[in-house]
Amino acid sequence: MTHRERLEAAWSFAKGDRVPIEIQISPTWRQDPRAAELVELIDTHADNFIGAPGPNFGFLGFPAEYDETVVEDVPGSHRRVYRTQTTHAGTFEAVTYHPDGNPDYHWESRYIGSLADLEAIARAPRYPISWDLDAYERRVRKIGKSGYPYTGLLHPLGTLARNAEMHELYAWFREEPGLVHEFLSRANEQVIATIDAMHAAFNGRITFTSAAHEMLIPPWMGHELFDEFV
Repeated sequence: MTHRERLEAAWSFAKGDRVPIEIQISPTWRQDPRAAELVELIDTHADNFIGAPGPNFGFLGFPAEYDETVVEDVPGSHRRVYRTQTTHAGTFEAVTYHPDGNPDYHWESRYIGSLADLEAIARAPRYPISWDLDAYERRVRKIGKSGYPYTGLLHPLGTLARNAEMHELYAWFREEPGLVHEFLSRANEQVIATIDAMHAAFNGRITFTSAAHEMLIPPWMGHELFDEFV
């Protein structure tokens, strides 16, 4: 079976020639000599879902111009990066801390940090999301049977959780639930309209994925808040 057929069989509860193996590695670690055997395993045996160009949701559903500046660079220790997302809803600022020799980083401050920021993304006008159908189809053809293509969608609440100061966000669930619901209602309408437009334009099956759900479970969000907002 091909990688795609193996995934489709498992997805359909049909018997395949073996259990699919999904395993991926970031481009940065892929270049590390220590990962050579893992890369060989992935390239030879992995049955992966592979991304295809999807809708450009920008920053939380707003077209955005992104910029970053290194504001501190201490060789052998770390870098600090100042980031901006400039949208018609406003300019949102963040700072990240990057240890040397490690592709990961942590947030010193996140884009959505004040109630005014939340009000801006909840109430600014939202417009149809652009989607390049030709780029999507070219990518699907290139993927062929080597994996299963999918395209990403905005998950409004999960993406907000990743981009907001977490202690503020979970306070807003209690103190500003109406504003959170206003954001979710308008952002989800935008996502639904995008899905409808994509299905109308593409004569075939489209598989979607979204991320950041892990921010919406205990210990961060309990059952009561989950039932209300998720």
